[in-house]
Amino acid sequence: MNELAGPAPSLGIEQADAHNLRGRILQSERSAAAVTEYRQAFTLFQALAGSDEAAGRPDFHLRYADLLSNLAALRRERPNDNEPRQLLSDALTSYIAFGLRQHAGEAREASAVLETLSELMPALSEADRALFSEPYDQLQRQVRSRPVTR
Repeated sequence: MNELAGPAPSLGIEQADAHNLRGRILQSERSAAAVTEYRQAFTLFQALAGSDEAAGRPDFHLRYADLLSNLAALRRERPNDNEPRQLLSDALTSYIAFGLRQHAGEAREASAVLETLSELMPALSEADRALFSEPYDQLQRQVRSRPVTR
């Protein structure tokens, strides 16, 4: 029922991306409101991740990758600010859990999550990378153990 009541996956992805873009604009202006926009984007992506239809879409992973990249940049700009640190941690934890979940499209989605995170990991600080190395390794093992079917 919730999926029927919510917006179409493409619209949900666009809404989340609009908040992400607004957050990036506010970040470039050094506004503290950037965190609020990024958190709204994250909340929308979290809701979409619960829908197999949205989560299986390549644009979902592309736009989520954009959000993670922006959060990593914000974290580098504000290394002593707990809000960006916590938001990046929440977004990474949620995305890794999404890749590790058990359901019908798991191999394809886990591969997409792993690809996204592989590109992001070098952009993280050493401390942030260390926090996610074990779940990241677990995701790698899961992807290697299950063939991807198209």
